[in-house]
Amino acid sequence: MVKVYHYFALWCIPCHVSEPTWLKFKSLHPEVEFLDIDVDKMPQFAEQYSVMSIPTFISVDETEKKRYTGIPKLEDLENLLV
Repeated sequence: MVKVYHYFALWCIPCHVSEPTWLKFKSLHPEVEFLDIDVDKMPQFAEQYSVMSIPTFISVDETEKKRYTGIPKLEDLENLLV
């Protein structure tokens, strides 16, 4: 099963801007497992995938498949699943 990790922080303005697109993407893909990771509360998960900027979105199967960093358009998030 494909998983998509969303790395964010509560103080991050770009993270807030990207939230509507992220929520729409999640609603379009009930077959995908999603995980929202607050980098301030769970820094070990950010370190695990070398997340240096937020927001970052990473698709994972058994290993990392694709990554997008920044404020995404819906098509950017869709490309994580291709």
